[in-house]
Amino acid sequence: MTTIPADHRPDYQDVDADLCDELESYLREEGAIGQENAIPTGQIAEDLDVDSTHDTRPKIRDAKNKLLYEQGVPIRGCSNGLFIVKPGSDMEQAIERIRSRIGALNTAKMALEDAVPKYDYPGGEADESPEDDADVLGDCAKCDGPITGDHVARWFGEPLCDACYENAPPTEADFREWLSPPDDE
Repeated sequence: MTTIPADHRPDYQDVDADLCDELESYLREEGAIGQENAIPTGQIAEDLDVDSTHDTRPKIRDAKNKLLYEQGVPIRGCSNGLFIVKPGSDMEQAIERIRSRIGALNTAKMALEDAVPKYDYPGGEADESPEDDADVLGDCAKCDGPITGDHVARWFGEPLCDACYENAPPTEADFREWLSPPDDE
């Protein structure tokens, strides 16, 4: 089982548990250990007789996520398919790809935040700005400022405002030190 608390992971209770077991067994039996041995999701769906009319194969993707988040199976996907992550450099590469995706998503988020107030909307200004009616969702663990908007950003389980989230160090040890710097005496 995973050590990630239930309130910090997605809910996959509707995912077929039998499909999860079949997927893990299939990957092990077919030798999909390590990225170099990834198996395309189309082949997996066909071999496991999973109905999938969409190209992202949501049933397979959800089973993969349930295996990772709820059962602690180190399973990942790449452009070549699904695989079980090996310790060492395989794991480091998988984590680096996740960090890269996080960076790309943060860049897209910042670009959108920058573009919306500057965009020339037909008929003038947009109806409303999210800041106009934002409720305070809590206090930031770093700066004690208000967290507003429609979500609370969490890093290693700590609530952060958007500004602090964007500046948080990537590793937990560095984050903990950054969050509570030692007192100067």
